[in-house]
Amino acid sequence: MKKTRRNSFRNIISWLLTLSMLLGTMQMPEYTLTVQAGDQEGAGAVRYLDESGQEQTCESATILTGNETSLDPGWYVVNGDIVFHNSVILNGQGEYHIILADYGKMSIGTSDDSYYSEDSPVGLGCLYDDERKNGIKLNIYAQWSGVGNLGELYINNDSGSPEDRAMVGDAINVDELTINGGEITCYAGGGNSYGINTKKLTINGGSVEAFGNPHAVNCTGTVSMNGGSLKAEQNKGYAINCSGNIMINGGSITATTTGENGHGINSGEDITINGDNRIIGLSRMALGNGEAALT
Repeated sequence: MKKTRRNSFRNIISWLLTLSMLLGTMQMPEYTLTVQAGDQEGAGAVRYLDESGQEQTCESATILTGNETSLDPGWYVVNGDIVFHNSVILNGQGEYHIILADYGKMSIGTSDDSYYSEDSPVGLGCLYDDERKNGIKLNIYAQWSGVGNLGELYINNDSGSPEDRAMVGDAINVDELTINGGEITCYAGGGNSYGINTKKLTINGGSVEAFGNPHAVNCTGTVSMNGGSLKAEQNKGYAINCSGNIMINGGSITATTTGENGHGINSGEDITINGDNRIIGLSRMALGNGEAALT
C-alpha cells in the first residue's frame, strides 16, 4: 500500500514537471488592450491642431461630460455629443483650452430645453459684466482639417441679457478668444446680448457663425482674421462692432445686418485687408476715426 501511494505521488510530480516544460517551450500569443475614448491616447493624451494647423498632443485633458457648471483653467476635450442645461462659468484668470474631438459636439442651451427660460440665459465664459473677465483667455481647437467630421461648439442663448449676475449673458463672454478650428455657433437672439463678447478676437481656422442683438460680435480691442470663416449677422446694430483695428490676413468674413440703421462692420480704428482676402456679404461698413486699406 505504501509503495502504491509512493508511486502515485511520483507520477503526479513527473506529470507536473512535464507540463511545466511544455508550457515553457510554447510561444504564447500576445494580447494588447487598447482603451479608447474619442481620440484619447494613453492616459488622457489628445491630438489637436494648433494655430498654424499643425498637429500637436496635449498629454492630459479632462473629458467634459455635460454635468459641469464651472471650469478652472486647463485643458478639456469634448468626445461625443454632450449637452449643458446651464451656463458654463470660467473661474477666473488663466488660459482655458477646449479641444473639439472629431464628431464631438458641445451644446450649451437648446430652444426645446426644459431648463431653458427667459430668466435663465446660458453661455460660456465669465459672469455677466464681471470684472473677473480680465485675464480669461479661451482657446478652441479641432482635431483635423477634414470635411464633415469636425467637432462642434453650439451655444443657444435666446433670452437676452440677464438681470441676475449668476448668468453669463452673452453666448461667449471672455477677455480673449482664439478659435483655431471646429464649427462654432454662437446664437444670442434676445435683447442686449452678443454672440461673441471679447476684448481680443483671433480666428486662425474653423467655421464661426455669430448672431446677436445689438451686435453679433462685440470686440473692445482688436479682431484678427488669419484663416477659416466668420459669418456675423444681426438685425439691430452692427454685425461686427470693434473699437480697435480689424486685420484680415486670411479666410473670409460675411457681415450682414437687416436693421435700418445698422452696419455690417463698425470699426473705431483701421480695417486692413492683406493680399487677396475679401469681406463678402457686407451690407454696410462704418468707420470711426480709422480708414479701410487694401494691401
